[in-house]
Amino acid sequence: MPSLLDLPAELLDWILEPCEPLTLSRLSRTNVGLHRVITPRLYNSIDWFWEDDEPSPPLHLLLRTLINNPSMRALVKYLRLRGGGIVPRSEWKDAWFRKTKLEYHPVQDTRSIWTEGRFASFSFGDYQKVQALISTLVLPLRPVWMSEFERGSVDAMLALLLHHTPALRQFDLGFGYLQQSYFVPAMLRHHILSSKSSSHFLSLTNVILAADVPKSAVGFWSDLDLLRPLFFLPAVESITTVVREPVIFTWPGKAPQLFNLSTLVLNKCSAPERTLEKILSCTPALKHLTYSHCRTVARDAPDYEYPVDPSEFESTNIIQCGRLDAALSHVQDTLETLVFTISYEDWPGVHVNSTRSLSTCGVTGRMGSIKTMSKLTSLEIPWVLLFGWEPEDPPCWTEFLPPTIQCLRIRDDMRQLSNYAWAGDSTVSRVEQLLDVRPQAFVALNSICFTYIWVHWVTERSSEGWYDEHFLELRALCESEGLACGLRYENDASM
Repeated sequence: MPSLLDLPAELLDWILEPCEPLTLSRLSRTNVGLHRVITPRLYNSIDWFWEDDEPSPPLHLLLRTLINNPSMRALVKYLRLRGGGIVPRSEWKDAWFRKTKLEYHPVQDTRSIWTEGRFASFSFGDYQKVQALISTLVLPLRPVWMSEFERGSVDAMLALLLHHTPALRQFDLGFGYLQQSYFVPAMLRHHILSSKSSSHFLSLTNVILAADVPKSAVGFWSDLDLLRPLFFLPAVESITTVVREPVIFTWPGKAPQLFNLSTLVLNKCSAPERTLEKILSCTPALKHLTYSHCRTVARDAPDYEYPVDPSEFESTNIIQCGRLDAALSHVQDTLETLVFTISYEDWPGVHVNSTRSLSTCGVTGRMGSIKTMSKLTSLEIPWVLLFGWEPEDPPCWTEFLPPTIQCLRIRDDMRQLSNYAWAGDSTVSRVEQLLDVRPQAFVALNSICFTYIWVHWVTERSSEGWYDEHFLELRALCESEGLACGLRYENDASM
């Protein structure tokens, strides 16, 4: 009698494609042949989301399987964990008061996957193998690793799981698995920076960290513990991460050279321009860059943004276009798409729409390096980075845009500052000038989009009704010259 195994491989793949992992698991246990076919598909992609009121994902069961079946370790190609993790989602904090910045769970108080009263020595059949594994790894504080594994620490369990997935191609950890993480960064440093572990992560091409980060990334130490070792991965092509580090950034040893890295996305980035330059100097093949500058307006810096010299704080909040130009000079011959966004978060007693904030945030100068980017086709950027802070007598578009530009998106970031002037007639006159020079200077330009930042305290004049009126005027101008024109709103609370 014909069976599923008699079908062509392509047809069998098509049949199994919509099956949930639980269905595949059950089906694989019905037949030796099906088990051989389904097992690679079942373990190829691990994608789990942990709700606070649900049991933890079966990290320990996956770890146990990989420990007992070394040949299956190479099957895991994609690892994606989101939702709650080391710290439950209910405890993620948008830190509006300094005292919340200083809270840090001791290792022993972080989340456990075991139900109350259970321990690994009773729940994990290969406890002795884990003990032997930890003793052989070059890791700090080995007794703490063992005690935390026995306690069921999410952080320790995930770190050991990474040790058993050397053939990963995509690594996607949500904020819940990175906030106050200790063991995962230690394991990554061990395998990426240790010459004795050169067989790990050689195929890892795509890294995504904290894509679901809340507005204020409390307890996420991306630079010292997690971010920098990833730049030493030989095959990495894309890195998306949060960078909450404005002052100190040094490479662990000789700076890397990422000849394969083509995409870099820095979200919620409190790192200053000099840190960006250190990173971009190591990316000679970069094609796509997103730099989302995000800082807190305050007289006292939050602890995760605290400079070595507190007197430097105010200057680190100012975006210096000259330094941005210096950073971008390292990728001016390769960059094809560039996205810049700017946001400042309120701090108790100091609001971004107050004159008190003017000395602690803003922009100096304007960017001039974009013109030299010979391959740039897509640009998203605030008005103030292109033309400077004051709209009076700004430079011509030909002084800062390359002739290769095809898609242009202009943002009104920083409009929450009390002296922001880029609105109404000033923007219309700039677009008119662009249309005047387009036939000679920007023949490839085919679309322009305007992004408006919706701020919760804005006046009626700045309501969506005014936005629409303003946009209709801009769209009429663009369409009269055959240029596609779009509109987009963003909420400042979601940035």
